[in-house]
Amino acid sequence: MHVGCAIDLPKPRVVPELGRRRHRRITGPAGAILFACMFLPAVKGCDAPVYPIEAPMFLPPYLFGLAFAIAAGVWTTRGMRHAIRGLRAVTMLAIIGSAVTLLLAPPVGVVELFAGVCVLAVIGWSGYSERRAALAAMLVGALCTMWFGLWSCTREALIGVYLSTVGSVGLLAGAVVWLLEASPPRQTSR
Repeated sequence: MHVGCAIDLPKPRVVPELGRRRHRRITGPAGAILFACMFLPAVKGCDAPVYPIEAPMFLPPYLFGLAFAIAAGVWTTRGMRHAIRGLRAVTMLAIIGSAVTLLLAPPVGVVELFAGVCVLAVIGWSGYSERRAALAAMLVGALCTMWFGLWSCTREALIGVYLSTVGSVGLLAGAVVWLLEASPPRQTSR
């Protein structure tokens, strides 16, 4: 008679899901549109249209669009932690880039540095709060809506600026829905 060893298989790892989130239908496409606009003509130049990809100091809004599109696509808490790490990385790149821009074009550098520091203050150095990610999306959406909205009022604006404005407004709207979904329900007292 053969006596075999009983082997206990490891328990499957269960990763908690974030649950149903309606903001994904708004935030994801809006962030993707914003990111795609990095490759579209933004403003009229002297001889040819200027593309944002040609001007690294103007890339942070588009990179934030990509980061929030990715964050909108995650379904688990582990995925959200990775997305928040990505948001912090983009924020740090924006702050470093704005420090360089501050030397080359001080007015633009000051605005970018202020925006980067504000986003970092909202998202924080540590912790992985979905609510804080939604607040950061709201801040970025609001700042981008103002930035691209002002650009779209000029004669030099091209399709990339107009679509960036649409993506920014969508990001802001999606972030508001996201914040409402990520906030704990209020306790009512009787």
